[in-house]
Amino acid sequence: MGTPVRLSGWNRLFLVLAVLWFVPVAWLTAIAVPTAEEYQRDRLFSTVNLIKGQHPNYFDESWTYKVVDSIIQQGADQWLVEVHGKFQGKIDFNSIEREYRDNTRDLARNQYKTILYGLGLWGVPVGIVYLLGVSAVWVISGFRGSKDSFHG
Repeated sequence: MGTPVRLSGWNRLFLVLAVLWFVPVAWLTAIAVPTAEEYQRDRLFSTVNLIKGQHPNYFDESWTYKVVDSIIQQGADQWLVEVHGKFQGKIDFNSIEREYRDNTRDLARNQYKTILYGLGLWGVPVGIVYLLGVSAVWVISGFRGSKDSFHG
């Protein structure tokens, strides 16, 4: 085994800042990753809003996220079949259903893209800061005429 790599103060500062930047970016990315439940919730709210737009008195004001969550737990597909049956021929739900099918079909790809965006949101600024630091040390060492290095 070789000797351990010793980091300069600037390298340590860079490493600490990179880790500190990673924490909020990872948290925001985790929140932004789409889930099937979110798509199901959007589908239900879109259906409710479409019905409210054409039949304002069909739903009362008790319709909230809690009601939608309970419908999801009890089986949203069954509820949607009942509602679609009641309004068949009166309201066209095809656009909502098409959007839901497209979203669920592309769920894995959308999750992957969100994670890649998160990595980019972390990596690009970290890389830029690193390059700026290396460039600053290189420029400063040129003025001093010394062999000071960012890496040691």
